[in-house]
Amino acid sequence: MNNGLTDRQSQASPPMPRRVERRGEPVTGAVFLADCSYSMDERDGARGEFSWSATGPRRIDRLAKVLDYVLRRVRLRALVCFSDVPEEVTLRGRVLLPEPSGGTALHLALDYVAAMVPPPERVIVLSDGSPNDVGLALTAGRRLAPMVIDAYYVGADGDRLALQFMADLAACGGTGGKSGVFDLAEPELVGAAVVLRLTGPA
Repeated sequence: MNNGLTDRQSQASPPMPRRVERRGEPVTGAVFLADCSYSMDERDGARGEFSWSATGPRRIDRLAKVLDYVLRRVRLRALVCFSDVPEEVTLRGRVLLPEPSGGTALHLALDYVAAMVPPPERVIVLSDGSPNDVGLALTAGRRLAPMVIDAYYVGADGDRLALQFMADLAACGGTGGKSGVFDLAEPELVGAAVVLRLTGPA
């Protein structure tokens, strides 16, 4: 029984949201900001090179694997996904990441974190490109100080503007913020680096 749907209509159904299992113990007061803008629907080829013909997992699916690794080992203060607007994802049971859509209004996500009471200890940003408005994002980042900001680029190779933005954003927060590049083709390695950042020495 197909409830009146044709085979073509059934095949056109949107994919289910990414599911992440949470099993970690409470060890951090960090907020994770995950880019869920439309570009996270793209697929990268070898060594992070974007290709329209790439057939590997989408960036959002790889990001879900990173979060799965992290949440099995630590407990975050919050997980906030951002596109046109920030969306805090419930950290109970199975965590659902939204489908990629819209732009990259990172400044709104940073302002969302700034309004949390009490303030988080650290915010970790993973994004595959520059935000809609670099100036607004950096201004919002400065309002978070002395909160530590870690900002990591997870997009295709060669985006120097995005890399510079991540460095500038990390410098907006308190002492000890870091920036760099993560390759989502190795989600467990990325997850391990995030866990070390959250639980290891400053």
